[in-house]
Amino acid sequence: MKPKTYISALLLALVIAVWAGGYWNHTGLSRSNGGEPTGNTAASTWLSADKPPLPEVQINGQQLPIRRESYRWCQSISGLADRSCVSADSAALFETAGPGGLKTAVVQPNSPIQIQAPKQIKKLSIQRLDSHSGQLAEDNGYTTPVQAGTYYYLIHCEWLADQGEADFSFGVEITDSST
Repeated sequence: MKPKTYISALLLALVIAVWAGGYWNHTGLSRSNGGEPTGNTAASTWLSADKPPLPEVQINGQQLPIRRESYRWCQSISGLADRSCVSADSAALFETAGPGGLKTAVVQPNSPIQIQAPKQIKKLSIQRLDSHSGQLAEDNGYTTPVQAGTYYYLIHCEWLADQGEADFSFGVEITDSST
């Protein structure tokens, strides 16, 4: 075999080997994990937690207590092929707010609400609940109200690869600064 032909054959073999290796791993046929398939499944990006992790909320540097509300959450079991999912419903926020329920934090009016999302979040939204009707308010949920009162917020999170979704709540109390 001529040297040029030999080098060309070697390069072709190398290209085929690299392509085949990528295909082998991409299809989940690789068995480098103790005999278990290690394919590129959606569950491979899941968090290893039994409940949705809490976001962190701060207002003017003050860490606020967060409560996990209703959620749907999945975790992988016995490798990535099987999964276990659970749904948990909570009581309506206004039924559990107040003394002995959802704790509120005293904060300044018109303060920005800073949220640190949990890992692997696909979507996060925050809305203030109207304290009279319990319905979502039509204002900007990322700033505390100007008027004194107690306000409740709902954070909704959705995780990547359909691992789950959850609602979280927190409350703030705006005091009249003129007193």
